[in-house]
Order: sequence, then C-alpha cells, then structure tokens
Amino acid sequence: MPNPIDFLHDTSDSAYPINPGRIQQQIVVLLDKKDKQWSEDDHMRFSLLNRLIWCISILDTIDHYKEYTEVDIHTFFMACDMFIDILQKFKHHKGIADESNQIFKKTIEDLNFPNGTIKDDADYKFFRFVRSLIIAHTSGTNSGDGFLGGDISFVLNSVDLRSAQPTNKDLKNEPEVFYVHALLNNNHQHVPIIF
Repeated sequence: MPNPIDFLHDTSDSAYPINPGRIQQQIVVLLDKKDKQWSEDDHMRFSLLNRLIWCISILDTIDHYKEYTEVDIHTFFMACDMFIDILQKFKHHKGIADESNQIFKKTIEDLNFPNGTIKDDADYKFFRFVRSLIIAHTSGTNSGDGFLGGDISFVLNSVDLRSAQPTNKDLKNEPEVFYVHALLNNNHQHVPIIF
C-alpha cells in the first residue's frame, strides 16, 4: 500500500511533479465561492484538481512500494496518463503547471529507438504512446497520439522492474524504474526492444 503524502505541510517544489500547495490554493479559491453559484467551469476545475491530487499521490508514492503487482504498474501508468491529460487542460491557467516542465525529457533522450521512430517527443505524446502500449493496445500500437513516425508499430511483451538485458550500471545500482519489453515492428523487421 502506498505511504500517505502530507499535502498540508510538505510544500517543497522539489518533492512533487507539481507542488500540491498550488493545487490546494486553487481548490480553496473555488470553495471560497460558497455564497456564489458555481459555473460549469468551476465544477469541472474542482473535479480535475481533485483528480490531480490523486494522480500526484500515486506518482509520489510509487517509489515506496515494497513489491509491485501488475495492478500497481497499471495504476501508475493510468495515474501518469491522467496527470498529463489534466495538465493539458490547465496548461494556460496560471498557478497550476509550468509549461516548461518536461517530466520524461531524460527518458525520451535515452530511448534506444532506431532513427525515424520518434516523430514528436512532447511529454504528453510520449506518455500517450506508453499508455497505449501498456493499457489500451497491448497487441499493437502504431501512433501513440503522434509520438511515433513512419511505418512502425509496437507489441507489448511485458512491463517489469528489471531489464531482460541489464547493463553493468543497472546491476550495480538496481534503479527503481519500470522496463517496457516490446517487439518493434519496422518495415517487416521484428526487433525486441527494451525502454
């Protein structure tokens, strides 16, 4: 079970993808409208802000799990996808998200995909691709919301805590990451790939 997050007291920016204090401030602003009629936009914002706190709670506590099940892994990817989707809704709203915040920049840079595989390396497109591969289209995904280019598709083999081909650095450090084992289909060639 995830460890609880102290959203009320720990407001450091470095501890979270987004400071929960920013989200809580937005919720308080909405709740202070108690004498006024909420608009449709107010209701939507309140719901999304609450879902954003749930997403952060999953993303922030995943490192503290003692053991992972397949459900935990799927929950993580669902929360991450939802997190990115909500941030897209708020991307022009001051006080929620910093548009320059690219969470998966290093992951995308380190991908060992052949040239021409990645069409658009935006964070949300990368995670749409991962979500599509792991949750929605395990038997084959070929776009990932525009992340992939060319005549390429991926089939999921597994998602695991360990690489099937660990490097010496992986063996020494045992990094806390999820490895996606997939089959890359490119121009009738089938290549096992791990990222």
